[in-house]
Amino acid sequence: MTTLDDLLAKVAEEKTAEESLITLTQGLKAQLDAITSGSLTPAQQAQVDSIFAAVEANKTEVAAAVVANTPAAPPTA
Repeated sequence: MTTLDDLLAKVAEEKTAEESLITLTQGLKAQLDAITSGSLTPAQQAQVDSIFAAVEANKTEVAAAVVANTPAAPPTA
């Protein structure tokens, strides 16, 4: 299973906020699926799936929000 450090490294490699968000979302979903495999009720699994489907459907808006709420990198000397 991919570790959170591996996932964060993949997110950092992406060139845009949207690509990073997609990578993060897919990685979190995969980790959550691995952790909860068989332990969620069908209703709980449907809720988890709904959350990730909503993020995917709204990825452009979510990516814009990520950019808008991410502080600019400080200038280098």
